[in-house]
Amino acid sequence: MSMRSRMVVPACALTLLAAVCAGVAVASVEGVWTARRVAPKAGLIVGGVAVDSRNNVLVADTGSLLHGLRIRRVTPAGIVNTIAGGGPNTRAHEETIKATQAMISHADDGVIAVDRKNDIFVGDFGSFRRVVEITPDGMLKTVAGGLGSGNQTKRNGVPALSEPISPEHLAADGLGNLFIGDHFGVLKVDPSGIVHYFVGDPEKPATNPKSLKLLNRVYGLATAPNNDLYVVDGTTNGRAQTGRYRLLKVKPSGSVSLFLRSKLIFRGIAIDARGNVYAQVENPKDRGDGVLEKFSPAGKLLARIAGGSPSYHPHAPPLGNFFASQTLAVDTRGNIFYTHAENVQLWRLSPAH
Repeated sequence: MSMRSRMVVPACALTLLAAVCAGVAVASVEGVWTARRVAPKAGLIVGGVAVDSRNNVLVADTGSLLHGLRIRRVTPAGIVNTIAGGGPNTRAHEETIKATQAMISHADDGVIAVDRKNDIFVGDFGSFRRVVEITPDGMLKTVAGGLGSGNQTKRNGVPALSEPISPEHLAADGLGNLFIGDHFGVLKVDPSGIVHYFVGDPEKPATNPKSLKLLNRVYGLATAPNNDLYVVDGTTNGRAQTGRYRLLKVKPSGSVSLFLRSKLIFRGIAIDARGNVYAQVENPKDRGDGVLEKFSPAGKLLARIAGGSPSYHPHAPPLGNFFASQTLAVDTRGNIFYTHAENVQLWRLSPAH
């Protein structure tokens, strides 16, 4: 079968009521995948997405500028609960408070990650410029930043709470480390709370686009089951959304290798329980040419799951073009969660079992 997907669309699939229909089937080399809206009646304006060990989907809901970011938990049964944000408390820096009492500011998509203990990490882009941790018992505390502008001079090997940061991307591994994509570098906050320059330098962009010591710009982070960190690194060459992108693999020791390189744009990445890498790739010259591809841990292309069609419709399930945002997440059952960049709704791609 061709690597290019085939889309089969029911009559109602081009409406916002598509989720109540039978779904949209996509035939790929791995079989048939079905796309459905997730919690369509909840009114979610979805930014970042993560999945915990219980297959709950964690959503950074960016729908309220007045009340800030809300973190929603969507269970496999479709039940939606608010677990953090929306509260009046904007002053929490080192104190621990009830998560639903906190105000979490946001910019653009909202940044969220979850570790293997189901602790949730969220980037707060308000005046504190911090990363907050939400524990399973519903409490919230600042774990990095919290001192104001991320443009202040940064330091290496100091307590994370004393370091100004700009948390643009987040990931957490199974060793208790938190990774923060900050401009041109990745910071690592170790279990003792000390921040380290892990990859690149947040204040120094690469002058050589092939350099593995410095980064051009961090556009995404994800961790694998073996605790390898994957970094989407891109350069715009002075023009928006053009240039070369690459996907780097970083071992826990800090050694960096090239996993993939592309003239296209890597938008979102996610890694499943077997270490397979899912990447949403977009052609900067044609926003209707996005594809979702699956790679083995060794970098071999396994499947083009969705996309490849030049058709484009902002309210259709993005399977013909897969014009998604920088958000991908995979649960233990192989379901892929993503948002459409135009209508910011949550979608699930489910494989045939």
